[in-house]
Amino acid sequence: MINIIVVNHVAEQGGAENVLLTTLKHIDKHKFKVTAVLFQEGILAEEIRSIGIEVVTLAAGRIRNVLHYVRTVLQIVREIKRARADIVIGWSPKPFIYAGAAAWLMRKPVLWWQHGYPSPASRFDRLVSRLPAKAILCPSDSVAQAQNDLGARLKARVNYPGIETELFAYSALDREQIREKYQIPAAAKIITFIGRLQRWKRPDDVIEAFSRLQDEQYYLLVVGGALFGEERDYIQELTGLAERLGCADHVVFAGHQTEIAKYLSASDIVINASSKEPFGLVVVEAMANGRIVIAVNSGGPAEIIDHNWNGLLYDGSREGLYQCLLQAVKNDTDTQSIGRRALKTAGESFSAGQMVSRFEGYLTDLYNEAQSIAR
Repeated sequence: MINIIVVNHVAEQGGAENVLLTTLKHIDKHKFKVTAVLFQEGILAEEIRSIGIEVVTLAAGRIRNVLHYVRTVLQIVREIKRARADIVIGWSPKPFIYAGAAAWLMRKPVLWWQHGYPSPASRFDRLVSRLPAKAILCPSDSVAQAQNDLGARLKARVNYPGIETELFAYSALDREQIREKYQIPAAAKIITFIGRLQRWKRPDDVIEAFSRLQDEQYYLLVVGGALFGEERDYIQELTGLAERLGCADHVVFAGHQTEIAKYLSASDIVINASSKEPFGLVVVEAMANGRIVIAVNSGGPAEIIDHNWNGLLYDGSREGLYQCLLQAVKNDTDTQSIGRRALKTAGESFSAGQMVSRFEGYLTDLYNEAQSIAR
C-alpha cells in the first residue's frame, strides 16, 4: 500500500478541484491510501469524504505571515507522520508552497499540479517553480511549456484531465425538461456558454456573436456564476449587454449549475470563448454529449479539437467566433458528423480511467525511486 497525502486550499469546486475529485474517486484504493488535507471546510471536503477518503482541515494562515506559514507547515508534517505518507502532493501552486516545505522536512518525495498558466511577471509563480519537487504535472502541453519557460528545476509533464464520460451522455428527457424549464421551443436551436462568469472566459463575446444571428429560432443559454465570489457585478454587465444588443428575450442566464449534463443535452452548440484556456473540461464534457463545440484555437482546446473534424476552432476574434457560429448553425449535415466524432474522441482520449492510470503510474514510479534510494 502506498500512502499519499494531497493538500489543497479551496473549498469550492473549480476546474482543478474537479480533476482532483475525479482522480480520488477512481484511484485504486487497494494500492493507494489517500488522505486529503484541505485548508477549508466546504463542498469539496464533503465530496471527498463521500467517496471514502479521509479529510483533514487545517486553518492555514497567509503565506506572508511567517508564523502562520510555519505553523501550517508543521501541521502538515504532523499529518505526514500520522498517515505514514510515502508521497506528498500539492494540488496547485499555493498548497505546494506549504506541502513542499513539509515534504522536504520529512524527506518525502513531493509533486504538484499546475492547473493554470503561470505568469513570468509573477514573483510567486517564479518562486514556486524553483522549489524542489519530483514532478510537476500539467493539464496540457501549452501549460507545461509555460511552466518550463519559467526556468523550473525540472521539466513539467502532461497528464490530460479525464471525465466520467457516462455522466455526460446525451439524454432526450433532459433536453425536453430544460427546454420546458426555460420555455424554449422544442424546435429551437440552443447555443450554450458554460463556465464561471469571469472576463477572461469572454461570455460577452458569445453574447455579441449570438446577437448577430438575428433569427427567432436561436436561443442562448449562459450557464454559470461567480463561483468564488469574483466579479459579482459582471452578471449585470452581461444582462445589460444583451439588452443593448436587442437579444435579451432570447438569452437565458441560468446561473451556477451543478448538473451540467442536463444543459449539454438541451444544447445544440457549446462555445468556449476563453482566450487562454489551460485545458477546458467543459469542452470534453460537451464532446462526450455529442455536442458541437466551438473554441479558440489556442491552449488546451487546440490540443483537444481537430478543426472541422471533431469540433470548430477560431482565431479568438469576435468575427472569427461569429463565422464559426454561422457554420455550425447553417450546415446541419456536416455538424452532426462533427458531433459523432466528438463523442468518439471524448471516450477514446479523455476518460477518467486513462487520466488516473497515468497518474498512478507517476506515483508508483516516485514510490519505487524513493524505496530504491532508501535501500
